[in-house]
Amino acid sequence: MTDSAPPSAATPATPNPAAPDAVGESPASSAPAPAPVGAMVPGWPEVFAHLVGGVGIGAATGVLVLWTAPGFLLGLPVDQFDIINVAPELVALAALGLALAARLRPYAWLIAAAGMLGLAGLYAQGDRLDGRSLVVGLIVVIALQFGGLLLAFAQASGRARWAVAVGLGAGLAAGRDALAWLVDALMSATGRGDDVVFAGLGLVVAAAGVVLLGLSRRSASGAEPAALAAVAPGAVSPGAVSPEAGRRGAVWALAAVAVASVVAVGGSEAWTRAYRGMIMNHLGGISAEDAQALQTWDHLVRVGLAVLVAAVLTAAAHRWGAPGTARWVATGLGAALLLAVLQGLVFYEATAVHVVFAAAGSLAGAFLARRAAHLAPWEAVGLLVGACLPAVATTAPLWLVGWFGFGFAVAAGATRLAGPGAGSPGLPGPATDLIAPAAGLGLAALLLGYQVVLPVAFARVYEGGDLPVVTGGVILAAVAVVAFFLLDRRRAA
Repeated sequence: MTDSAPPSAATPATPNPAAPDAVGESPASSAPAPAPVGAMVPGWPEVFAHLVGGVGIGAATGVLVLWTAPGFLLGLPVDQFDIINVAPELVALAALGLALAARLRPYAWLIAAAGMLGLAGLYAQGDRLDGRSLVVGLIVVIALQFGGLLLAFAQASGRARWAVAVGLGAGLAAGRDALAWLVDALMSATGRGDDVVFAGLGLVVAAAGVVLLGLSRRSASGAEPAALAAVAPGAVSPGAVSPEAGRRGAVWALAAVAVASVVAVGGSEAWTRAYRGMIMNHLGGISAEDAQALQTWDHLVRVGLAVLVAAVLTAAAHRWGAPGTARWVATGLGAALLLAVLQGLVFYEATAVHVVFAAAGSLAGAFLARRAAHLAPWEAVGLLVGACLPAVATTAPLWLVGWFGFGFAVAAGATRLAGPGAGSPGLPGPATDLIAPAAGLGLAALLLGYQVVLPVAFARVYEGGDLPVVTGGVILAAVAVVAFFLLDRRRAA
């Protein structure tokens, strides 16, 4: 056991050898709910505050996902099963469990900010903690950040959810590289970097939380009671779900994440042992053809295992989740593969152009998913464009376009989680109570898929354009999005 501290964000990661029949129903005899009035209509202060919170947490999301994976052993024995082997599973379950507490929704960004400040503290402590203690601390602070993010999705109005989605999409695609530049600049100027950057992000996210809390309290004490009094007795908002449906969706979401966790950990451990045995059989000499065959098998099995994990989650999402949930889970699988490409499978030097493309893709994906959702499954479009990241060389112009597609896919999928209007104060839009578990299923697909695939990077670091199996996995995720888009449209009809 050796002392350990989180590596600097400025250092690139290097490998270390809910029921469908309950959604959208309202009694035929119920009068339609009137349009919200006064303070019930979400304004730009809410949108801006959620954008700030989304960007703050989204910028760190890539680092957070990286820290849940077992690629960094933090001083723990390599050949020993330890808590780091189940860190992504613990984070996913803890974050989802936290997000299901509806009473915590007004404090969403404050909870996320507490986790961000805790992460800053872990960087500031240096190497005082041993590896295992550091892993436990990371699990706690990362679960708080992701739990706050999921709560924010449930709290935000339909008008503001796109802002959270933009921050998540841009941050997941390019946040780690943007933070690396900022850390480098601070290190050169002050000698302090990571702890200051994450503490600053925590304060920014906390400020967004305070603003939203103030807006919520002002709405509750002002116009909202009057607006609610204008609603006809017995009126049911279109798409509202019963408490039973909400509880059922939450229970099945937790159960699906638990089952997927067993599949991810068990399958990954079993294949790792088998793969080591195959390598040991070739000690003393191996031909180039045999080495390539072993690597191909490693890619096939690990990507196939990630697909299997996502299949467990999408099955639960399609059966018990709100419309669009299964598409979000499939998008999470594609995002996991693309994130693994950027953080472990290829070597590149990020520029401002990459970040701009990722941010532009996020804005475009969120806009189209909100304004033209009926025209196409936009998440699939983003994933197909993002597939350029593992398909072409990093020097090719299309590789730059892949950044656009990555941000586009994540933002579009997050925006379309539960339909426009969901979460508006006083107006339970489509499956409002199912938004948190729906978002949690996609987060689980991202965390578990990333954990399963990243060990591919242990063999070698690629220059790009040399990952056909990963490319196929991203395309398969896009095909799944299209399939669920058609199924949701057929179900609605």
